[in-house]
Amino acid sequence: MSSEFIKKVSKSWERHTGEEWSPERTLQNFPLYGKSKRIEALSQIDEAVKDADTSNLREYTRLTRLQREVELQHQMLLKNGR
Repeated sequence: MSSEFIKKVSKSWERHTGEEWSPERTLQNFPLYGKSKRIEALSQIDEAVKDADTSNLREYTRLTRLQREVELQHQMLLKNGR
């Protein structure tokens, strides 16, 4: 599921921006999302990590790192009232 999730996000990003997707880009744009969209994104990432195939460590690490950093950023935004 994790590679499918990453492919889906990558294709969607490329269609909208014309640029290649990376986790760093998601982190840059995450504060711009509203609270409900951030929560939805977090739940999608959490579900992808649960269903992830751990045999592909590179993809799994990329996904779990994104999950951790997005959760931290969300907590900071909530703490600041956003």
